Amino acid sequence: MRWINTLDISRELLTINNIIEEMKSGVLICQLLNFHSPKLDLMNGVNLKAISRKQCINNIERALQAMYQKGAPSRFIPTADEIYEADKNQNRIWILIKVIFDVFAMSDVNKLSPYILKWISMSL
Repeated sequence: MRWINTLDISRELLTINNIIEEMKSGVLICQLLNFHSPKLDLMNGVNLKAISRKQCINNIERALQAMYQKGAPSRFIPTADEIYEADKNQNRIWILIKVIFDVFAMSDVNKLSPYILKWISMSL
């Protein structure tokens, strides 16, 4: 959660107690993905004030589609309904957060790791 808070994308400080609720509208998920992959332009069309089930599900499905395009493993990604009912599926939400971190936040590090390892081996 510290990782998400350092991005300064949420209107409030996220904690273990409120992050599950924040995921339900799909806005936070879209903000996370958009932060790490701005070329996806996810925020265009996202309902930032989503309250109804339909609005939230639309936001979530938008984020899930972007995750699949980026190559996130589908077996670890909950459905839009599971995310919307996050309080009943907390374990699935924590796994989703880990997948977002692995696929989106760490993608640049993974691309650069061969160069970093080469630099380290040359420095020794």
